[in-house]
Amino acid sequence: MIKTSDVIPEFRAESALEFWEFLSPHRYILWSGERLYFRGQSDSTWHLEPSIFRGNNHPIYSQPLTKSDTDRADYQIIAEIGALKTFADHCDSCGLQVPGITAKFKHEYLDDPHSILSDIIVTRKSPWPPEEYYDLLSVAQHHGLPTRLLDWTGSPYIAAFFAASELVLKDEISSDARIAIWALDTQSLARDVEIIRVPGSSNQNIAAQQGVFTLLRQRYTVGEGFEGTHLVNEHIKMLVTVQASRG
Repeated sequence: MIKTSDVIPEFRAESALEFWEFLSPHRYILWSGERLYFRGQSDSTWHLEPSIFRGNNHPIYSQPLTKSDTDRADYQIIAEIGALKTFADHCDSCGLQVPGITAKFKHEYLDDPHSILSDIIVTRKSPWPPEEYYDLLSVAQHHGLPTRLLDWTGSPYIAAFFAASELVLKDEISSDARIAIWALDTQSLARDVEIIRVPGSSNQNIAAQQGVFTLLRQRYTVGEGFEGTHLVNEHIKMLVTVQASRG
């Protein structure tokens, strides 16, 4: 069954064979070329939501002085810089080298979150996060730290593997559960959504998964919340969803 909404065309497969055919690079809905990336999710009802916003994953909830006002963008930014600093310090203590993380970078972008917010980020008036944090965010994402990044892959089959494996690991599965493969047209990205590519030579997981990230950069006003929604699918003009039932 094919269902087309105003924004996201959906293709529902009723069998494993039909699902596999939808993912074929020769299928007309998934055209070939470098303009498509794929993401597998074990629940077709989920939005494209970065891990940092799921539940109480955001580090602001562990900050005693800021968690009383979790909607403030500046508080969120301070908490995120603090979490990245903790991660970078831990990598350093373990002898794990993070690309682009130098003593100069730590001093300017990690060591004093409050000063960084006022001296650099607010002065620039640019969306959060600035590109100086991209390398650190990419490494942190692959080591389990919740971030604003979303994982994608150049292969629909790799996306299908992650969707199915996540479903298998669930304790309970409803009879009408469906996995979903999102196909992203990179030529339809909104202005503040970026594709982050990390060299495979610096990250074996990225290389094996043909991985890239999307990053939604949000504008904000100090003392207020971020502008718009953090759901990536509401900032993208063209997505295709292929869904399959657990059967």
